[in-house]
Amino acid sequence: GTEFAYFEVGDHFENWPINSSQFKSFVIKWLMENGEVPTDNKVDTVLAICRARAYIDGLKYEVYNRYVRLDEGSIVIDLSRPDWKVMKINEEGYQLIDYEQVGPIFRRYNHLKEIRYEEGHKEDLNQFLELLNLKPEDKVLVAGLLASMMVPAFPHSIIILTGPQGSGKTTFSKAIRRVVDNSQVLTLSLPHDLDRLSQQLQHNYVVAYDNLDEIYPEQADALARAVTGEGIIKRRLYSDEDDLIFRYLRILILNGINAPTLRPDLLDRSIILELERVPSEKRQEFSAIESRLEELTPKVTGYLYSILPKALSLYEQVSKELRGNLPRMADSVIWSETCARAMGFEPFSLYTRYMEIIRQQNQIVLEGNLIAELLIKWLDGNEDYKLKGQVEVSPSFLLEELKRQAELQDLNTKKLPETSA
Repeated sequence: GTEFAYFEVGDHFENWPINSSQFKSFVIKWLMENGEVPTDNKVDTVLAICRARAYIDGLKYEVYNRYVRLDEGSIVIDLSRPDWKVMKINEEGYQLIDYEQVGPIFRRYNHLKEIRYEEGHKEDLNQFLELLNLKPEDKVLVAGLLASMMVPAFPHSIIILTGPQGSGKTTFSKAIRRVVDNSQVLTLSLPHDLDRLSQQLQHNYVVAYDNLDEIYPEQADALARAVTGEGIIKRRLYSDEDDLIFRYLRILILNGINAPTLRPDLLDRSIILELERVPSEKRQEFSAIESRLEELTPKVTGYLYSILPKALSLYEQVSKELRGNLPRMADSVIWSETCARAMGFEPFSLYTRYMEIIRQQNQIVLEGNLIAELLIKWLDGNEDYKLKGQVEVSPSFLLEELKRQAELQDLNTKKLPETSA
C-alpha cells in the first residue's frame, strides 16, 4: 500500500501520498512557519516520521481515482476542485459536499483537471452528440454509454472507433474524456512497455488510446484485465521480491484500429462505432469545434448528473427486463439502457442498437476467420446437417473436409492446422 497524509488546508481537507511533491511542499511550508530552515535532511526526517506513523498507527482506506460507489448506493465523484468539494449522487438527487463528509477516499494525479458542471438539458446533449459525427442510429447508444461511465464498479464496454481519416475519432475521444474524466492529456499513445501501460491505467479513469495500428498480445491482455478488474501484477523493484498488484476497472476508448485484427478477448468486450468522414460542406475549423465543445461540456455534465438519480432508481426494473437476453458485457448494457431511459429515450432503443452492432461484429469475426468461413461452407453443403440440424464427425475427417473446401475456394491451406490434435 501507499502511505497518505489527510490534513487540513485552510477551510478544507486534502489527501496526498506522503511521498508526493504536494505533501513535501506542505512540509516545507510548515517548517518555515515554525521558524525552521527546511533543509533536505529536516524535510526527509519529517517525511520519514509521517510515513512511519501512517504505517503503524494510521487508518486503512481504499482510495479511488475520480469515481466510487459507496455502500449505501451513492456515487461520489472527485471533481478535482481546488476546494476539494466532491459530487454526491443518489436516488434523491445530486449535491456538492465537503470532502470530509466521505473521508480520504480519492487519490489525485497531477494531470487531472477540474470537471466543471452547470445546469443543462437534453438539447445540450443532442448538440454535443451532433459534434461527434455519429450515425443517427448511434446517438442513443453513445448517450447511454456516456452517462453509464459515471456509474463505477462494473466492467464497461470498450468503445472502438473506426472510420477514415477526417471522421473525428480523436475529437470523439477527447469530448468524452472532458465530460467524465477531464485531463491535461486527453488522449494517449499505447506504450509497448507494460509498466508504463499499467501506470497509465492506474492514473486515468477513462483511458483513450489514439491512432492505433496494432495491439500486441501482452497489451491486449493488460487492457482486457483493466476493463474486467482482474488486475496486473508486477515487481515493486527488480532488486526485491515484493509484488505490486494493480487492480482497477477502467473505461477504454480505442481508435484507429482495424477491428477484425483485434484479439477475440478484446473484441468480446467491445462495441464498435463506425464514424463517417465529414462532408466538405459540413467541415468546421478545429478551433470552432473546440470552442463549441468547451461551451457545451459543462452543460452536458450537469445534465447527466441530473438524470443519474432516476437511473439509479430504474436499474433494478431494467435489469429484470433484460435478464436472460444479454451479451458478454451485461452490466454495461443494463446501465446504458437504464441511463438512456432516464434521459427519455424509448425503452429498448439502446439495447436493440447495441445487440445489432454485436451481431455485426460477430459476423465480421466469422468472415475474418478462415476456419469459421470454411466450416460454414462445409455445413451448407452437408445434407445430414440440413436434415438433422447436427452432424457428428471425427476431428481428422473434419480437418480433411476443411482442407478440401479451401482447395475448392483456391485458398491457402497452410493457415489450417497441420493435424487434428
